[in-house]
This record gives sequence, C-alpha cells and structure tokens, in this order.
Amino acid sequence: HWSVYGDLVVFNTMGTSSDDGWGSRLAIGASHQWDFGAWHPYVGPKLGYISGRGVEDGAVIGPEAGVRFDLAPNTFLYTQLAYDHDTRNAFNKGIVNGGLGLGLRF
Repeated sequence: HWSVYGDLVVFNTMGTSSDDGWGSRLAIGASHQWDFGAWHPYVGPKLGYISGRGVEDGAVIGPEAGVRFDLAPNTFLYTQLAYDHDTRNAFNKGIVNGGLGLGLRF
C-alpha cells in the first residue's frame, strides 16, 4: 500500500564549510510499503527544500528506501537511505544520506 509522509531533519555544518552553522531539510514524499508482520520495507520519491548556514538553499528531489519496525500500533522505528538531488546541479552531484529514527502514525 502507499502512504504519504513528512520529514524534517536538522543538521550542523560545523567543520564542513567556511560558513558553519545550523541547517535543515524538509521533505514530503509518497512511499510504497510492504507488510511482513511488524516489518515494513518501503521505497518511493520525495520532494523537499534544504536551507541554512553552510549549504546552498534550494529544492531537492530524489528516491528514498528503508524499513520500518512496529513497536506499537502508532509507533515505529525506522532506518532509511535517501539520495537528495539538488535541482541546481547535475544529478550525480547529489547527497546520499541515511538515518535512524522513531516515527508516529496519525
């Protein structure tokens, strides 16, 4: 089945650029999710915006894949891998990122 999600990531660019500071990436996406008991692998596209110190503000788009594990009916742990293509640059100049987290279903 398909689901729609929102995702906000806050990061620090300290030591990675001459303009150290805080930044963020906000994304929305749609993912196709499979159900294997408490395990739910998923894959889908996302669209978002990155901004802050140490990054070039702009739109990002790309694929995302991961696995969710149910802790309770409305709570899950997840791990994911994504590719953020900065729309101002060539597709191969994007950023691969991963994450672990706790999610809530509404």
